[in-house]
Order: sequence, then structure tokens, then C-alpha cells
Amino acid sequence: MALENYVEMQSSTADPQFRLCKAVENALENSPLGARFRSRYAMVCYGGAGNVTYANAQALGRVQWEIVLELAKGVSSAEEAAAQLDVAQAERLLAERLEPLQKELQVDLATVSHAA
Repeated sequence: MALENYVEMQSSTADPQFRLCKAVENALENSPLGARFRSRYAMVCYGGAGNVTYANAQALGRVQWEIVLELAKGVSSAEEAAAQLDVAQAERLLAERLEPLQKELQVDLATVSHAA
């Protein structure tokens, strides 16, 4: 993931579509669904409990990014991500795609928190 982050920082951060997707990811994480969706960054930095291992964060991160890409289709700009996030669609996608993998990996994202 370190190499992926390097490439991301080097070439993706200037891309408007990438920034839109990161805004959608942030909006989802800060929405009422946030206990069911934590960014890969948050999982790596604040995980560990709840079986949030590095490998599990990587596997979950791939599925989560696919969800973010799909949700971003309904958002017009990074600035509008929180207001335009389709929470109903997000809830459905989390239930269909992410939660089965969380169950398979025995991961509890509720344990991922930067609060002390």
C-alpha cells in the first residue's frame, strides 16, 4: 500500500476526478454510515483491534474504492460531495458488497477510531 500511496500522491492528487472520489470517501466516512465504512487510511492508522489487519485493510480498501467510484457518479463536484451523497445507495452498496467481506474476514470497523 505504501507504493500505491506514493503513486497516488505523485500523480493522482491533481486529478479532479480523484479529488471528487476522495471527497465522496470522506463524506461517506463522516455520514451516519461512518461506523460501517472507514477509509483505508483510517483502518491502517487506527485499526488493529477488531481484526483490522494491514492485509484486511488492503482487501476492504479495494472493495470500498469500487463503492466510492460508483457513488461519485452521482456527485457533481468535490465541494458538493457531502450534500449530494446518495446515502440510500451507499447503504445498499455497503450491505451488498462490503459487509459480506467484513464478515468473511471477521472485521469490526466499529473499532477503528482516532478517538483516545
